[in-house]
Amino acid sequence: MEATPRGEGRCSVTRRPSRGRTIVAVLAALLLAIVLSSSPEASLPPRGGDPRAAGMGEAYTALAQGALAPLWNPAGIITSAGVQGALATGFLSGGEGYVLLGAAIVAQGGPAVAWGMVDGDGGRSILGTLAFSPLPATFVGGSLVYVSDADPAGLAISVGWRSEGEGWALGVCALDVGAGLFGSDRPPQLLLGVALRTVPAVMLEIDLHVAAMGAEIALGGVADLQHLAARWGTCLGIDGGLKYVGLGASLPLFGQQLDAAVLLLGSDLELSLMLGLEARFAAWW
Repeated sequence: MEATPRGEGRCSVTRRPSRGRTIVAVLAALLLAIVLSSSPEASLPPRGGDPRAAGMGEAYTALAQGALAPLWNPAGIITSAGVQGALATGFLSGGEGYVLLGAAIVAQGGPAVAWGMVDGDGGRSILGTLAFSPLPATFVGGSLVYVSDADPAGLAISVGWRSEGEGWALGVCALDVGAGLFGSDRPPQLLLGVALRTVPAVMLEIDLHVAAMGAEIALGGVADLQHLAARWGTCLGIDGGLKYVGLGASLPLFGQQLDAAVLLLGSDLELSLMLGLEARFAAWW
């Protein structure tokens, strides 16, 4: 549903890239992962650090798609049939970094399975996700999250629902449900999102995020500009305090997709830079 520079659309079949470009993209992703994962310092920005979400000011629950979608909505891993891989990283205002990895296998219209990892000093977890489509254009999914940075380590569960139509999308997700029962101290969070197409090629989304420490409202948008997707957004606390301001873009790279974002945190507008690479290979079965 989210506009992308490749016009992927919902559950569409993408063109298979040439073998040479595929090899280059995979090698670039592996090299980036090795370099970034060796960073001696790591921390995590708000809610995982996906550059697509950051570029929209964290208003992403209804439009979350791809191998990193379980950070926002497990139902979002159902996209075009085939194999997906994603790598993302970021550098916060203090120079700290983090790494996100994800991989998914998607059947036509679902079901889909995915694996993901979040690694940084501010948190470390491994996610296993399953999603399916009970009705046309309606998707549900769940993730089992192993939280290894807790003492002791523990488990949590995230569940999500997503539905879409011509020019709209709805998303609901409960993150880290039952964490306290399985040894983790992560607080649960409830995310709700509504996205609407206001003018051709432009989607706007409004999100409500609720957790024990408070609530926030995020407003964001994405515009499909031929070979470029532009994103923007902001997030405000219910008390009126500024949480984030984000700007981002996506563009094709060797037949795959490169995502970049700038996220300004808090009233002091501390700068965070984020970069991601997503590879999608059409189903051969």
